[in-house]
Amino acid sequence: MTVTHDEYPFDFMIPYNPKDWVLTGILENPPYSPVPFRPKVPFDLSKTDMIAICCKKVFCANKTEAAVRVAAVNRNLKVVFDKLVEPDQPVINYRTSITGLDCFTLVQRNATPLADIQVVFPNILHNLLSLFLFFFVLARQSLSSVFPQDKLLGLFHMQTIMVGHLLNSDLKALKMDHARVIDTSLVFNYDLSGGGGGIEKLPRPSLDHLCKSVLGCEIKKSPGRCVHKAVATMKLVLAILKRGPHTSVPLPDELASYTEAWRTHLCATT
Repeated sequence: MTVTHDEYPFDFMIPYNPKDWVLTGILENPPYSPVPFRPKVPFDLSKTDMIAICCKKVFCANKTEAAVRVAAVNRNLKVVFDKLVEPDQPVINYRTSITGLDCFTLVQRNATPLADIQVVFPNILHNLLSLFLFFFVLARQSLSSVFPQDKLLGLFHMQTIMVGHLLNSDLKALKMDHARVIDTSLVFNYDLSGGGGGIEKLPRPSLDHLCKSVLGCEIKKSPGRCVHKAVATMKLVLAILKRGPHTSVPLPDELASYTEAWRTHLCATT
């Protein structure tokens, strides 16, 4: 649903610095690949593990966005991850009205460093010696200590589908990459049967609009609503599985007014 979209290559073929980025399901990728392998093989969504993620992001001094809160839910809508993140760059705007956070909150609530959120398997596991050491450690420690539950990547294996809305933005902030993705901002499109043709590019449907149009409800309005957005995104994907591949939604009022004005302009100039 996502990989066939025209804008998929621009969003998800993301060059990365191997010192900063981590891959999930890395054993299906060569280490330090400049462009991660993304299979386009069909898979059965009704039987595949899916995890929906959502990030709240702050603006950093190096003009990038960094994750400051991350939440994840499984296909049963159970919260499996919800953590504050300590950005790895100096922050110049905490976007408190959106994130509900500031520097004092992060200190008081012991935010987890990004590197601790990321890491489960380093790429060095491709080295046979490292594999030997890994199984040696495994023999001496319990599985829960090797894969601590507070590691985000511990939720994903090679076949897991990562779900999100504007997912590429979250992955950049987390400095993570994953092969199997569903981005609801690419899956759904506007129904232009009532007009709108000729307009070069419309913005992607917002998550709020998709929830109103597809689910018939609104997302709970509160700063830092990571979990609510992750749940909403997963519900959208589950709705597709239930009702079939009909993914057109009506234009929101503000865009409908714009397209009507555009059609009027075209009629007046032709």
